[in-house]
Amino acid sequence: MNPSVNELAKYWYVYPDSNICALIYGSFGQQVVEYQESIRKRFRSYCSIKLNLSLDHLEDLISLYDKVNKKEVIPQSALIDITELEFVLSELFQSEVLKKSPEEILSNRFKWSFKNHLKHGDGLYNKSYMGTYIKYEQWYKK
Repeated sequence: MNPSVNELAKYWYVYPDSNICALIYGSFGQQVVEYQESIRKRFRSYCSIKLNLSLDHLEDLISLYDKVNKKEVIPQSALIDITELEFVLSELFQSEVLKKSPEEILSNRFKWSFKNHLKHGDGLYNKSYMGTYIKYEQWYKK
């Protein structure tokens, strides 16, 4: 199974009860899965309550990302930090806002930084950047 960027994001963002964190992070153990799931649920609450975004679809989140990219909206640190932490969200941003091809996104999976994109206009600015998944691999797969 090779789900598309939007399918992953939909399972991560739209569905209140999803096993997406177990599928992505399960090889690192239950503690990691539970931690990532708590982040996912808190982010959904943050988007719904603080940002007044719909959780029924991805369009509101994509629209917000587009406004952030165009500098029409200054993002709160929570949005930046969680998008940086979760490759599923940064890939959604790359796909829907930056219009990158699936091949380009997948070739830089776990190496592309939302923060570097916002700060430098280049998500690959820092060549030594390691996303969350790579860090987990280093910590748990030794």
